[in-house]
Amino acid sequence: MTRPTDYPQHRTIVVLGIAPRAWRGRTELVQEQRHKALSGVIERSFRRAGLTLETTYREAGDNGDLILVAPDVPKAAIAEKWLRQLARQLNRYNADRSEDDRLGLHVAVHAGEVLRGERRPSGPGVVLAFRLFDSAAFRVAATAHGVSVIASDWFFDEVIRHTEEAGAYARVRVEVKDTSTVAWIRTGETRVVEADRADFAVVYASADAEWAEWIAFQLRQAGYSAVLDARALRPSRLGSTPELDRVDRTVVVVSQNLSAQEISAARNLPGDVIAVQVAVRTATKLFQRTCDLVGLGSEAARDRLLAALGIAGGGVEGPGYPGDPGPTTVPVVRDEPRAPRLVVVVTKPDHVFAKALTESLAGLLSEGALSQVALRFVDESFDFDTVVVPVVRDADLVLLVVSRYLLATGYGASRELGVALERHRRKAAVVLPVVARPTSWEEQPFGSLAPLPTGGRPVVDWDSLDEALLSVVEGVRFAARQLRGEPPMPVDAKTVAEPRSLGDVFTVAGVPTVTFVEPDDFVEFRMSLRQPGLGIVLEGPSGIGKTTMLRNAVARDRDRLGEVTVLSARNPADLPAITALPDEHTGLVAVDDFQRLPADLQNKLADYLKLLADNSSHERRLVLLGIPGTARHLVSVGTDVATRIRVFRLGAAVEGLIVKMIEQGENALNIAFDRKAEISRASAGSLLTAQMLCWQIAVTAGVEQTEPGRKAVRTDLAHARAKVTERLKLKYHDVVVDFVTRDRPDEAVCVDLLLELARTPDGILRLDEQRAELFEGLRGDHLFHDPRGRRLVADDPQFRFYLGQLRRDDLVELAGKRLPVPRDQVFVCYSHQDAYWLTRLQVHLKPLPLDVWSDRRIELGDQWHREITAALARAKAALVLVSADSLASDYINSEELPRLLAAAEEGGCRIIPVLVGPSLFHETPALSRFQGVPAKSTLSELPPHDGERVLADLAARLAKLSG
Repeated sequence: MTRPTDYPQHRTIVVLGIAPRAWRGRTELVQEQRHKALSGVIERSFRRAGLTLETTYREAGDNGDLILVAPDVPKAAIAEKWLRQLARQLNRYNADRSEDDRLGLHVAVHAGEVLRGERRPSGPGVVLAFRLFDSAAFRVAATAHGVSVIASDWFFDEVIRHTEEAGAYARVRVEVKDTSTVAWIRTGETRVVEADRADFAVVYASADAEWAEWIAFQLRQAGYSAVLDARALRPSRLGSTPELDRVDRTVVVVSQNLSAQEISAARNLPGDVIAVQVAVRTATKLFQRTCDLVGLGSEAARDRLLAALGIAGGGVEGPGYPGDPGPTTVPVVRDEPRAPRLVVVVTKPDHVFAKALTESLAGLLSEGALSQVALRFVDESFDFDTVVVPVVRDADLVLLVVSRYLLATGYGASRELGVALERHRRKAAVVLPVVARPTSWEEQPFGSLAPLPTGGRPVVDWDSLDEALLSVVEGVRFAARQLRGEPPMPVDAKTVAEPRSLGDVFTVAGVPTVTFVEPDDFVEFRMSLRQPGLGIVLEGPSGIGKTTMLRNAVARDRDRLGEVTVLSARNPADLPAITALPDEHTGLVAVDDFQRLPADLQNKLADYLKLLADNSSHERRLVLLGIPGTARHLVSVGTDVATRIRVFRLGAAVEGLIVKMIEQGENALNIAFDRKAEISRASAGSLLTAQMLCWQIAVTAGVEQTEPGRKAVRTDLAHARAKVTERLKLKYHDVVVDFVTRDRPDEAVCVDLLLELARTPDGILRLDEQRAELFEGLRGDHLFHDPRGRRLVADDPQFRFYLGQLRRDDLVELAGKRLPVPRDQVFVCYSHQDAYWLTRLQVHLKPLPLDVWSDRRIELGDQWHREITAALARAKAALVLVSADSLASDYINSEELPRLLAAAEEGGCRIIPVLVGPSLFHETPALSRFQGVPAKSTLSELPPHDGERVLADLAARLAKLSG
């Protein structure tokens, strides 16, 4: 017979022990007494919290007591009630005892599958809990008195973050043995450490870990926060430690274990730096501020350290002083970060692409850039409201294979993806949409993320699947580098010795020189320019760097080619010179924006190219620059042109090319961006847009010219996008208004065309049967209509970037549209106290083709009032979860119910009260006039099976209502 213990159970896992200070110098009798006292504190805390101990497992151990909480005990009750009672019972125990006899408790909290076999419990969750408990990060942060807690990242995400205690926890990085993870710490002190900043950073060589932890402990006892970094000074990490940009002061542990290069790098760390010398014959003269601890005892060393830092404190026994004989052994922070784990989230219809993608990513596994590649198949049958599978929860990189199939599953609003996006926001993971098929995914909760392949061009639209996969792999490689904190290009001493201004490096107008990156066929392009009579066609999306490539090629061969004259079809003043080229042409001339020329002039230049080729002219050379398809158009004019021209095509700039450009700019300015890969993805394949974003980010960080020492630059990408968009509004606002107002007030054809154009990889939108009058008089500087090619073209990269920042609702409002709002949603009005019933309701409605809206769809950063108002306007049916809490809600009574009741009066919305708990529903005339369910009771008063039947019947009624 199978016993319950033969199966793993998902339990709250607690490792608890008395602070190490309480054991030092104590007899076995005293230790036994304190173990009994601990047992009493634990039992009373569970009892006072109203939690059962009947099926709770407890085992005493040398490294800490293991407690497995009964599976039926809510985890939130452990995070709030039990930990609060534990601290209260401990305070009562300590209240009538002397300083020496008081206890402090260290607690590690996690949750996971645990197998209770014949021996001790086992499972990965138990191992992780003990490693958190034993970690150096917790040992340094935990206090001698009170209750100090370290929670796993999963437990914080799923439980603590939704409680009132969340603000008391600070995020830390834990490295123990082969475990590298994020955790959250709350100490026994009343002072709360900010998760995003710290007062001190302690940097050191791994061999000096004991010194670093001793220094951090003294700082902590003095009331300051401290982070430890054993890798900040390594050559592979120079300039790529954004953690040090979030501290006010840095302490460098100086000993013979630091190389001369690391000591030199330490001088240039950001902020106020002080060198603490812990060994003789070490170079501290290079530092402006030093503190010598060599030869001092523990008390004298502590006093000198704090005095050198200008702070007061200490006096509590902590880690053994490394300068005394027989130092206490403590874990050493692991030196090498592990490679990221990646998971691909995909639906069954896209499994062929997923297989090709995982095969392409195998190279990153072999080179060590990734440690794991896993697949997560999803479909509509999964319970996305509650299930979070470990392979996604624990992944460092999450790739979403985006297609209509993924959107149809509802995965975008799932709890699982919400966890991944929250970790992305905290920079604990990276989520990357991989657009496999064309679909409108931008309004999804992950719609603001920079997509792959570069520019978000769907994989099926690429001419070559291999090229699309290469773009995805490069994006993953750079995201993995970003997660591991790998360095930018090494500092070039010659470049640093030649200071440059920011505008010379990242140019927002004109031709970049410092950050020019040679394309693969750059040498062949230069050689073609030298060939007499050969016509050159250079085509590609605007902003890709065609003019930059031409000017740099000419600059390399100025002795042979002379100067180049660039004429633009965009500039009316250049049109006479372009027209006169066949008669007055000398030297090297380039015609930019060829596609904008009138058809007869395009034909004339095509004939002129043939003439130049036939004469093999040395004195006259012509280069045509245009959007993709320029060469094909020339051939269509005259097929014999094909043998007389050389065509060079620049596709959308791949991830590596843009990152290389950014790194060249970093090298020139002696700075290091902390999110290069995200800057690259946000540029949508345009080198010019990447230049603009880098310029804005550097300006925000106070960079004006080459920095004297390597400076870490924090990237606020949202701010950079907003600032660039704001500057471009004056230039493009009128163009947008003119176009979106060309159709009728009750339609948004032009709005949708403009947004679709913004999503194209090359700024060219193929038109179907749109009305011709929409485009009359449109040909202009930024947006024009090609009637012969039936294309709408926006070849100005800045204009496309600007369009990409606009929202449909804003454009509709800007155009003054009065569009009919379809009522096609089921709106759920509820109090957050009734969240359980919302979850059960969503489970029953999941199989139905209904768009069920609740405020769980609102993401961080959304304008919640605006989102709710829009959802109310689209409600075809409204389920009002009625309880005492919902009837007492000011927002429900003042905002949601009045709108729903008004819609019901107009006949546009059906209201169905769902009675989830006892309330004064029947004394509320506005609601009680609608028939509620269940008819004679409330869900909370019914047996569970009967309550589920009521919800199933309600789902069936809604299915009929939706038709």
